[in-house]
Amino acid sequence: MKVIELKPEESETLERAFYEADSYERLISVLGRNLNAEASADAKEIIIHYAELCRASQMKLKMVQDTIISRYTEPEDEIKRFWFDIARGEVHLLDP
Repeated sequence: MKVIELKPEESETLERAFYEADSYERLISVLGRNLNAEASADAKEIIIHYAELCRASQMKLKMVQDTIISRYTEPEDEIKRFWFDIARGEVHLLDP
């Protein structure tokens, strides 16, 4: 396992993207529980609206992660498993 310390701007960008995605996931969960009982057209539109924002935030997070990984690895490294430690500003590469 290789541990890489992120630059401050990388860490901040990653943290921002993570918390945005996490916030939308939590919001969708609450909306799903509270609006599902209504089963109205308005409730469906609200859920769809925020689901699209959630999906976009997940894609943004994935792009940030992929960009960071690509800065510290070569394509032939074939890194498929990694995890980010946001609190420490690190990425842990688990593959070779």
